[in-house]
Amino acid sequence: MRSTSRFLSSRTAIWIAWLSWGALIVTIGVLILFGSDHTVVSAYRDAAVQWSAGRDVYNNTGHGFLYLPSAAILFAPFAALPYAASEIAWRVLTIGAFAVGVRQLSTCFGRGLSFDLFPLMTLASLPPALSCARNGQSTLIMTAMMMLAAIDLTKTESGGPRRWRATLWLSLSLAFKPLSIVMILLVGALDRRMAWRLLVGVGLVLLSPYLTQTPHYVSTQYVMSLQMVRASSLCGMNELWAQPFSVLGLVGVSVSESAQTLTRVAAGLVTLALCWQAQRRRGSLRAVEYLFSFAVLYILLFNPRSENNTYAMLGPAIGLFAAPWIGSSRHRAAVAFLSLLLLGLAAGDELVRAFAPPGEHIWLKPSLAILFLMYLVRQLFAPQDDPRQSSTSERKLEFKSPRRPVPAAAQTASREGALQP
Repeated sequence: MRSTSRFLSSRTAIWIAWLSWGALIVTIGVLILFGSDHTVVSAYRDAAVQWSAGRDVYNNTGHGFLYLPSAAILFAPFAALPYAASEIAWRVLTIGAFAVGVRQLSTCFGRGLSFDLFPLMTLASLPPALSCARNGQSTLIMTAMMMLAAIDLTKTESGGPRRWRATLWLSLSLAFKPLSIVMILLVGALDRRMAWRLLVGVGLVLLSPYLTQTPHYVSTQYVMSLQMVRASSLCGMNELWAQPFSVLGLVGVSVSESAQTLTRVAAGLVTLALCWQAQRRRGSLRAVEYLFSFAVLYILLFNPRSENNTYAMLGPAIGLFAAPWIGSSRHRAAVAFLSLLLLGLAAGDELVRAFAPPGEHIWLKPSLAILFLMYLVRQLFAPQDDPRQSSTSERKLEFKSPRRPVPAAAQTASREGALQP
């Protein structure tokens, strides 16, 4: 284990991890230059062009551009580039941001370990993200912003949570892809000092399009975006997507739209309760670790339009719980279980696709996510047993307002009493 720890903390291992992300960008860039058509970037490009021209960005089919107007505006610099340059530059941004998020997550949540988490987190995060990166989906940059926000929500040795910076990342994640509203709502509900900041951040995201177009046009696009959300949700209920209700449909169990909606609301409340339990039972780093993971799981399992590629979000979450136990004889079973989940995320889809009828391979990734959810809940309520518990930065996450200051005289008396035999 000592030799493994030394290697994982060596410059060689860290450089191999960075080179792996770089190789992914270069490989996809080469494929684009040779005419690869595996891309969804055209939807972002068309939206940016339509926005600049003052034409409708949305249709009423439930397909196409499904994001807020801010996403079209953010993509405008890429839309101005030639086709290949636009595609490659977007991959550099999204994959690069995801890699930086994984690196920062590894540094933050690896405190107290004898080795660097980044190589193992890369191994956990990169393979499940391959298809998502190839297609240029904004899931990667949204997840990157969520990871950076999670880091800034923790308490560090140098001070408390960096709330305004966490607000910036969460607001940007919403601007790129609205699914991150799940983490925004969880954070706002758990920490009232974050709640008003997030209201400001979300408000700026929603109002910023009015700086680029006429108020009437922007308001019309917002109305159309709400109609698009409704149409998209109906598509998610009537077509096969990588979410549990579609899996139930495969085995002949039909769930009505109202029942699905009630289930999602109930699941949201349960997710909030689990995050609150994590805050009570774990220290700062662990509580945010659970918060990020539960937010990812809710997005994957209860978004009507979850795609197989969206499960790229799950790699970093599983890696956070698997990587710290590498080499521990007491946790071999847990590491093996989580490694199998990662293997299924990375390669299981192709195996299932070879034997399942067209479209019916979508059951695998929701099943893996449910297994990971069960594991997380079990770990949350089990006794603490984490190699990182010795970290000096581990403190309780302050979701409540700070206590009133204790008078100096009372502090002195308390210290004197503590010194008495």
